Amino acid sequence: MSTVEGQFKQIIEFASHIQKGEMVSDDVMRKLQQAVTKAAQAMKGSFEVWCTELKGDCQSLCGEVQQTGLSNAEAVGNILTTMGDLLQSALRDAKGYLEQSHAVLNELAASSSDAVHSEVSIENI
Repeated sequence: MSTVEGQFKQIIEFASHIQKGEMVSDDVMRKLQQAVTKAAQAMKGSFEVWCTELKGDCQSLCGEVQQTGLSNAEAVGNILTTMGDLLQSALRDAKGYLEQSHAVLNELAASSSDAVHSEVSIENI
């Protein structure tokens, strides 16, 4: 049984005796007042301990949430960096493909032009 419960049981016991008219002396009233004071002090002490523990738990939880947030932000940053690198690589490959295609088309155009000129030269002979 906690200290607070014990103090309240004592208060109830004194109040019961007073109600029955068994004890109404100054001594009983003083004991009742002491029991009420002790109960209030015990409640205050218990509440202070609870508040201190709650504060510690909240601070710990806030620290964990902050650390998790930082870790997640770092992970997102890494993902974005990787995506940027992949996009650059894809663009570099696409540029290379377009340059090769352009070179092939230029060669094809030159070959076609040469073939047309050769055929025109042969017909003129």
